Amino acid sequence: MKNRDTATLAQVHASNPYDSTWLSANAGSGKTRVLTDRVARLLLEGVSPENILCLTYTKAAAAEMQNRLFKRLGKWAMLNDRHLSNSLSELGLEQGLNKQTFKQARTLFARAIEVPGSLKIQTIHSFCSSLLRRFPLEASVSPNFTEIDEWTSQSLCTEILEKISADQLDSITLANISKFLSDINLTDLLTDILKNRAVLSEFKSHSDIYLEFGLKSDESFEKCLNNHFDKNDLKLVEGLKKGLKNGGIRDQTAARKVSNIKSINLNFVTALEDILLYKSSSTKKPEY
Repeated sequence: MKNRDTATLAQVHASNPYDSTWLSANAGSGKTRVLTDRVARLLLEGVSPENILCLTYTKAAAAEMQNRLFKRLGKWAMLNDRHLSNSLSELGLEQGLNKQTFKQARTLFARAIEVPGSLKIQTIHSFCSSLLRRFPLEASVSPNFTEIDEWTSQSLCTEILEKISADQLDSITLANISKFLSDINLTDLLTDILKNRAVLSEFKSHSDIYLEFGLKSDESFEKCLNNHFDKNDLKLVEGLKKGLKNGGIRDQTAARKVSNIKSINLNFVTALEDILLYKSSSTKKPEY
């Protein structure tokens, strides 16, 4: 491992399949390469491709990892001994390289693509889905279930709203709700209801629902605010205003908004939310 910096040495050590490794690093620092190297070394150690499972969070990450792995194995199949030796040395396999090792490395690509269903590089969701399909009775789910994606979920929410609007009694409830919500955050409300359907699926009194979410049914909004904020928070806001005044144009704009905060009320919360958490757009994406 000559002429390698500390980061590269750490990557090589992390790719050792004999070690149990927890890998945490910034974006673009080479995590996918380390994982790909680790799988390649497992294959070189004689582990059958069907006995390797890789889980990622997104489909894009799974596809990227699979592409990189097959590209590497395909390259090994075409290299001569000298270049193959250099490539294997980059993985940290500098000892015990011989003709047998080279022969094995050149067969890995064919072994990997011949595995039924290819190598198991999946997302966490698809892996869990495969388990549920394999053991539906044990999981108490229908064998014919299908996963719902975000687009389908939003479509169903829209359909629910249309049905509620068409019903004379339900439309009154919807009209009362619409006084406090726009067409944008009404969908957010439905999403929150769906997330908490286990709590809301059975009829409960207002007191029971409040209790489920750790709230007090007899507590007013103003009292709730006063339980979470006090005069010291107003002093912090005053200090924030002074600091923002000395900043750039955006900070000075924020300082003017802070100046409107005189007491702890709904304006206090919404003003701080607008200044500290979100951009000034309807999508309200976090600002970093």
